[in-house]
Amino acid sequence: MAGRVGIERIHVFGWRDLDDDEAGGSEVHADSIESIWARAGLQVTHRTSFSSGRPPSDVRNGYRVSRRGNRYLVFPRAAVAELTGRLGPTDAVIEIWNGVPFLSPWWWHGPTSVWLHHV
Repeated sequence: MAGRVGIERIHVFGWRDLDDDEAGGSEVHADSIESIWARAGLQVTHRTSFSSGRPPSDVRNGYRVSRRGNRYLVFPRAAVAELTGRLGPTDAVIEIWNGVPFLSPWWWHGPTSVWLHHV
């Protein structure tokens, strides 16, 4: 369905990585959806904060993982990476909100969505 509307490359922004010692349900959910999308042929990049003992770049379950910045710097660094094209081209942006938004409507002018795992 995404391909029919021109979405083939998706960038997902989350503050914590699945491999982080404090990862929880939000990260498990994101991995599940991103894995399904990758198997369906979408190019998915997950941008998150650095996780101790993990490489800055990785491939997990068919999607790319980019780990940069700490839990707070990940927010501005993700926006700068997207604006400068460091993550490659994208057709849509997904934000995973866990208390602090990435504010993507301010810096991205394509399709966006938010995954909010708790209220």
